[in-house]
Amino acid sequence: MDDPHHRCRSLDRCVGITPDGSAITSKPATICNGCVKQLQDYLEQLPVIRDALRSFLGVSPTTSQGSKVNSTPEPSVPINLRALDLMDEIDEVVRRAGNVAVADLINRPAEKFTLWRRGRMRETYLDGVERALYIRACWRKADQIIGLSRTWQRRHIPCPKCSLPTLGQWSGEDAIHCSNADCAISFPRNDYDKLVLDEHRKGKK
Repeated sequence: MDDPHHRCRSLDRCVGITPDGSAITSKPATICNGCVKQLQDYLEQLPVIRDALRSFLGVSPTTSQGSKVNSTPEPSVPINLRALDLMDEIDEVVRRAGNVAVADLINRPAEKFTLWRRGRMRETYLDGVERALYIRACWRKADQIIGLSRTWQRRHIPCPKCSLPTLGQWSGEDAIHCSNADCAISFPRNDYDKLVLDEHRKGKK
């Protein structure tokens, strides 16, 4: 029987998701190895992303050169509050990660933090996995502003290794990848084309 406690806590954001749900984990109430790797990459990117968000803030109103009496306010560009709030959120997410690798963070016990929720500051307990998952949530918000992610193009032929419908490729890449974290094979597009032909021949028999 499938035990939900042994499914990756990333749920529908799991990099190894299958038609049956998120990837199976050997330990309960944790995340899969594929998500650990992805979240580590995201965590390392967040400080750079924070700096990049500065260019999305806009500028504050300025006053043209001249005397105070004759000065004329220049048209202002509205401050992008969404980007500004996200910069603060990145600082908090990185701080809560505690300067440790995600592989270690997910094993940390729950600690008390103060978060902005439902219009006010609230104290809440977050375990290591929850703190790690905030990394992805923060990165995805930045993706919506900056456009960080590449398009994942799903392929319809099952993976030749794990037999799951998890093949795809990133836009601009020639390689085909399996998104199942327990498989994760990659091979050239030419090999995928051969698989398509083989499936077509089988269908004719």
